[in-house]
Amino acid sequence: MKKFRNIITFAAVLIFSAAFANASVISFQIIQHDKSQNEVRASSYIIENALFDYFFNKGVIVTNAPTETTDGAAGDMKVFSRSFYEAKLGHCNYFIVLTVDYDVRASRNPKGNFLSNINSVSWQVYDTVSSKVILEGSRDVGKVSAQRNNEKGIESFACEIAADIYDGL
Repeated sequence: MKKFRNIITFAAVLIFSAAFANASVISFQIIQHDKSQNEVRASSYIIENALFDYFFNKGVIVTNAPTETTDGAAGDMKVFSRSFYEAKLGHCNYFIVLTVDYDVRASRNPKGNFLSNINSVSWQVYDTVSSKVILEGSRDVGKVSAQRNNEKGIESFACEIAADIYDGL
């Protein structure tokens, strides 16, 4: 009986080891473009948390670089270069850059956590070994219903993006 239990324990260790050895490791970075403010919006953190939870719940090992604001291509490249290098050092398989573009000119509450304050989100997925883009896409928010124009709507929108990325990998 003891020998049988040892065999079962050994088999379980092998199965779990194989599962962890084959798990993908993803790192992501959110870059916020927002002409109305230089601070990271709570909405960007909602997107960050939704992505983290989505990938984790799919069994992916996930990490991220801090969400940052930039004012254009030069700032984007500086943030990207640092975060991509960290992802390579961390032995991540993929590095995902998501750019969240805000447009609050028509908003009645520009500082609020509303899906309608986001104009679009674009993303690029890089293979960290080859440093090549293997997937890219974007989603415009468009017209937002009152039921979706809240934190849950932002979270749902972010999960749709995460599903697009996950399905593309």
